[in-house]
Amino acid sequence: MDWKKLLLSLLLVCITASLAAGITSDELYSRAAQKYLSGDLAGAEADLERVLSIDSAHDKAKQLLGVVRREMGVSETPTTTLPTTSRAPKPQPVVRTTPVRRPAAIRVTTTTIAASRGAPAIVLPQAKSPDFADMETTINQIMLLILTVIVFTLIIAARGTYFIIRDTIASRRRQTCPDCKTKNPETAEFCQVCGTRLKVWSGITGNQKKWFDKFGWKHNPFTLDVLPNLFTGYSAQVGSIMEKINTRSGHILVYGDKGVGKTTLLRWLTDNLKPNNHAVYIARPPLNFDDMLRFVVGELKGGRFSKTKKISLYDIEELVKKAKKPLVILLDEAHEFTAEIEQQMRSLGDIQGVNYVLGGLPETREKIKKDSPPFFDRIVLEVYIDHLSQADTKEMIRKRIEDAGGKGIKPFTDEAIENIYRMSKGRPRMILKVCDWVTTDAIRNNLDVIGGQAGQDFPAAKSVEEASAKEKEGQSR
Repeated sequence: MDWKKLLLSLLLVCITASLAAGITSDELYSRAAQKYLSGDLAGAEADLERVLSIDSAHDKAKQLLGVVRREMGVSETPTTTLPTTSRAPKPQPVVRTTPVRRPAAIRVTTTTIAASRGAPAIVLPQAKSPDFADMETTINQIMLLILTVIVFTLIIAARGTYFIIRDTIASRRRQTCPDCKTKNPETAEFCQVCGTRLKVWSGITGNQKKWFDKFGWKHNPFTLDVLPNLFTGYSAQVGSIMEKINTRSGHILVYGDKGVGKTTLLRWLTDNLKPNNHAVYIARPPLNFDDMLRFVVGELKGGRFSKTKKISLYDIEELVKKAKKPLVILLDEAHEFTAEIEQQMRSLGDIQGVNYVLGGLPETREKIKKDSPPFFDRIVLEVYIDHLSQADTKEMIRKRIEDAGGKGIKPFTDEAIENIYRMSKGRPRMILKVCDWVTTDAIRNNLDVIGGQAGQDFPAAKSVEEASAKEKEGQSR
């Protein structure tokens, strides 16, 4: 029947559209791994949550999601299990059984054939009564189609409800400081312990704009964004690194405390090595070495490669040969380096024309030396960076202000720069925190000049001074 074909066609269209809009859990995991390696933790977390909503038993996704959330400082709390939206249940085939039919009423008429004595009678059946078996089967099929459409509708509604609930819960969470992991009230603008800005500058108020216009600022110069083009200081260390890279002597290790500028240095090197090298920046060591190979090949080919094709070290070697340029892999957060991938990373580094520049915390050196002696033996230069000089601090502030549209160091005075240097101990991240704090205070009080007394109430000022005193005491001993 035409209406039956119409309903079947509608169901097929719904199923096809649903499948066309879908994405497999493995593809989502691969995309999440790429985002994790490139430093996009929020994007990786979102994709991994989608993987687990499709396949709750995906072990790799669970492991990577735990790592991502620990790095983001988000506690893993159990959440309410919501209906999965992976795939609608397949309709069960309708088993059509032939109904047992009762014998039709038969009217028997006997005709006597005179030529044959005792011949059997001829039976003449009446016309059959209407058969409702086919109609019953058709009705069952229609009901099944209607049920399938209802299930699809419920799944879509459940999916929408899930995202609404998730966003509502996320909006009510307390703010976690990205640096010291302290829980802060939702309305707090700065961390109550270390002074890190918690609320991103998504827009400015009327008072802020009025104050910015005095100095020609188009935006806040002192965000914690990594801006490689504004890299300042460490000229001697940079010279040594460039010399080793140009001579292709071996691997390089850059280490130092948090906030001293390791990431900015590696990103600056990535941009400045590209004319003569294939420079690839990776935000952290991978959990799966294959993910790293895919990321490197993607960077070398500009993203033009099959994500399903298996990549080997031979592919990397062939690409480096064809490019006729050395490959420099700048691997950040090297203190997370694990022994499980050490051999594979060492094999990659042994390819002619491939070198590493590793960046990590002070314990990175001893960790690699203890866990991976063969890899440590291939490191030809160790660079320790600690803090900027006062002159470099002033230069860093000047670059930030001029990048925002201002001139020189205005509204800061030399006394303010000296005070900021003392409180921050010359560490770039802390310099930005103090500057952001005193700028916000100047806007609130409508100050035209930021002098030497600025920042005295900065939350981390006391802890910085105490740490400095302990360090001097240790050196005197």
